[in-house]
Amino acid sequence: MNLIQFVGNTLFVPFFLISVGMLVNPRILIQEPKSLIVSGVILTVAIIAKYLGGGGAGELLAFKFDRVIVMFRLSVAQAVSTLAAITLAYNIKLLDQLTVNGTIAMVLVTCIAYPWVTAKWGTN
Repeated sequence: MNLIQFVGNTLFVPFFLISVGMLVNPRILIQEPKSLIVSGVILTVAIIAKYLGGGGAGELLAFKFDRVIVMFRLSVAQAVSTLAAITLAYNIKLLDQLTVNGTIAMVLVTCIAYPWVTAKWGTN
């Protein structure tokens, strides 16, 4: 089991992240203003959907506000499954470059911003 984890963590994960990073075309962000709108819509929908799931359950169970925020935060960061799905969808020509860039931007924002939210609200 240790050998499998070692090989996966040292070979598979870095190569997977590099291959997904190669899908991103930063020129589209500059050349195509619509890409920022697509990124914003994807990010907004992801945050609202995760709040309805994690935060909604916390409110339904009558948790305190700080616990609701922590439940929401722990469910909002999306990386591995999202990257795998977007890679597959792009490879079979289901999505265009704008959607790929928007999804990568959503992953970047949620993975950078939400540890701060957890640190702020999860200390109580």
